Amino acid sequence: MPTTDGYNLSSMQNDLVPLMYAMHYIGLCLGIGLLGGVLRFILSHSSKTRQQTNLPPIIPIPDDQIYSNPREAYENAFKVSGSHVVGVKKKGRNFYFELEFIVDDTLLHDVLTNNQAFNFQDGVMTLLNMKFLNDSFTDYFARHDDLVRNAIVNRMPFVINQVFPVFMKNAEKLMREVNSNQRKHVDALEFFHYSLCEAMTKVILGGGLYEGFLEQKEVIGPAIWRKLTSGHRSQAAEEESFADSEGSVLDYLTCKYASGTENVGLQTFLKISGLISGNFFAAIHITSTVSVWVLFELSRRPELVSVLREELTTLVDIPASGKELPVLSYEVVQNAKILDSFIREVLRTKGDILSVCRMIRNDVRLDGYDLPKDHLIFGLTTLLHLSPKYQGSDASEIKYDRWVLTNKSAATIGKSYLSFGLGRWACPGRALAIAEIKMLIWSIICRATPVLEGGSYDIVDRLEITARAPRGKLVLVPYST
Repeated sequence: MPTTDGYNLSSMQNDLVPLMYAMHYIGLCLGIGLLGGVLRFILSHSSKTRQQTNLPPIIPIPDDQIYSNPREAYENAFKVSGSHVVGVKKKGRNFYFELEFIVDDTLLHDVLTNNQAFNFQDGVMTLLNMKFLNDSFTDYFARHDDLVRNAIVNRMPFVINQVFPVFMKNAEKLMREVNSNQRKHVDALEFFHYSLCEAMTKVILGGGLYEGFLEQKEVIGPAIWRKLTSGHRSQAAEEESFADSEGSVLDYLTCKYASGTENVGLQTFLKISGLISGNFFAAIHITSTVSVWVLFELSRRPELVSVLREELTTLVDIPASGKELPVLSYEVVQNAKILDSFIREVLRTKGDILSVCRMIRNDVRLDGYDLPKDHLIFGLTTLLHLSPKYQGSDASEIKYDRWVLTNKSAATIGKSYLSFGLGRWACPGRALAIAEIKMLIWSIICRATPVLEGGSYDIVDRLEITARAPRGKLVLVPYST
């Protein structure tokens, strides 16, 4: 038998045989144990669900129907069952314990406002596959809600003055590229996403850090750390008087969670970084997507573009390209009633299916049925947004001035309008989102006329309309006052 480095391979193999048998045995035991654990988990949850003898009707819906026409699939489930709440298996899953429950318009209000029975944070974290974070960040949404209300919404005039110049600057740059024939089709999502990202970086980091952030192209984490560990920390406004200051969101978080002279630890840094990351996601991704929906629907209505331009010019003087911009007040943004009404109509009609969810906290009785805890429950939004019962006989149409003479703005939530949720956990930043969409649309139409080639667009994902922008070939035709 050959040898290597003085060792007899045959002898080594003989010596390793017992060890190999032991390793195989250990591996077999671990595999059996793991398989047993999985089976116990499945059987316990499956039996738990099946033991519920008073479950709502369980409606089988093929996955292809859910993805191709989710509205029809879910609405038919209610018609077939005759019930106000139904159970369906999770998409792509076959286990009985992986049920989701859906309620119709008659129960939606109760589910969204009963925080004792239906939990918002657990529902969202589960939907995002981040439920494991709940133990470490049990109060994350409460802290985020406080941040948005006190550092942003209560200071909207200041925020508007920070954001609008960024949008207009980027629109000017975009139109220079269009005028020089550098591009024919414009990626609206890219433009909105980049503009919102830059603007919110300015609002969140503040002037000095914002400029350095753009110049050095660094990641945001080091910028936050330098702020928290530098002498500038003491310059942040007091939390009680912050609404009247011109501080950044980071200043607010600093004075709230890292005030004083004590050293800032990793836990505080992670807490503040997590809140800022969540703020970026909420303020950029969804708002960008909705802005594309609004712009595409506007592009199909050239007569409305003229109406919105006229409305804008009655509110503020927009100078020619390259000239200094006027100061845009929050009052001007609020008074754009026609654009506001149009945005609300687009949000209402774009086809959100299951846009609001909760987690069932404990076994609960609903509409005469017993719903087991630890399952997601959704509301079928189309039964409100697109129903003649709540919206009138022309519910499926976009009537751009439908809400002009009402007290219902695009940010006004209610039982028949759930684009921003309902109850305690309705989106706290909805006023900012609507203001940003208005300013983004203005930045485009005061310099160009948006046109969709073919007059239509494609819906990328009918089930995830809230998070996925439509796709179309957008052309910007230069316009000058």
